[in-house]
Amino acid sequence: MKIALLAYFFPPNNSSGVQRWLKLLRCLRDRGYEVVVLANVGELFGGEDISLALRLLHHVKVYRFFHPVPPRLPELGENSIKFFMKFFVIPDSRSIFFVKYFKQMERILKHEDPDLLISTAPPFSSLVAAKLLAKRLKIPFVADLRDPWSENPYTLNRPLNRLLEAWTLRDAAGVIVANDMRIYEEVRSYNSNVLILEHTYDPDEYPEPLPHPGEVWVSYVGSVITQAQRNLLRAVGERLPDGYSLRIFGPGTDRILTREEALKEMVSSDVLLVVEVGKRPTAGSSSKFYEYVGAGKPVVVVSYNPFLRRKASELGLSVADPNPYAVVKAIVEAYTRRTKPNSKRHALRLDVGCCKLVGFLRKLLAFAAS
Repeated sequence: MKIALLAYFFPPNNSSGVQRWLKLLRCLRDRGYEVVVLANVGELFGGEDISLALRLLHHVKVYRFFHPVPPRLPELGENSIKFFMKFFVIPDSRSIFFVKYFKQMERILKHEDPDLLISTAPPFSSLVAAKLLAKRLKIPFVADLRDPWSENPYTLNRPLNRLLEAWTLRDAAGVIVANDMRIYEEVRSYNSNVLILEHTYDPDEYPEPLPHPGEVWVSYVGSVITQAQRNLLRAVGERLPDGYSLRIFGPGTDRILTREEALKEMVSSDVLLVVEVGKRPTAGSSSKFYEYVGAGKPVVVVSYNPFLRRKASELGLSVADPNPYAVVKAIVEAYTRRTKPNSKRHALRLDVGCCKLVGFLRKLLAFAAS
């Protein structure tokens, strides 16, 4: 089977949106699938890690389209420019990339002749482009939703987004969602072929930890986009007991880590910190949380996000409200009790998720051929 993936975020980009399919494509290739990727290069949000791209050379064929986007300033997460773009540019500002390169993508897909086209979102314009490409080429199209579309709490102009989402997903051969089905309220009404495939972690990716005797490392590895995040992290750092050190990395901070550096920080840390605070509660969770789980360290989740809180509780991890005193208390307790993820984390391994994906894709192809 030959699979084509349309992915706006892809190595050397190092954002969290890259990690899901970076793992899954490698796993599919190991199972004998031929993989072709159509991807953007030039998006600088999340930084770049050339080693990620080099690691893919023996696994997939990648067609890259140059569409430079400068680093996104942390303040852009809360300003009027982004509000305007989200309300009036449907589904998102990345649509221009797919319009610009649509014809070239069509020629490449005709040449490669894949059995199936998968598109991963956000950006949701990727799903619209994939539907149009698949229709013109008469191949099945599968939508992968890492986040909700119209039901995302950050989505503005929901009526128009809901109409476009329905139009796009109804013709898909199947839909893959990255979190609990309750987050994607509309998807099941658009398409009955839905697979819940959570983000995965690869136990073979984690390096040896760095020793740091006499010091308790509390690490946050992820984007710091909102002022509320910055304020809370600063307050937590000021209130930690002697011997505890808060280490913060990612877009919006002084240091963006490579993939290898981020994983090394995770396995070296004594407590890992998830901080999701802002104007609205978020839905679902990013791949970073699952990589925390894979690191096998105590994790403190600071969020009102109901899915993330529920998932953390299922895995035996700590949950705290966005209050610096509550967070510090949870960190100390998590370290003292060594509250590592329980045995349920096994279901989130890459090999388990890949088996689910392969079975789903085979079912879709069998149905399309009948």
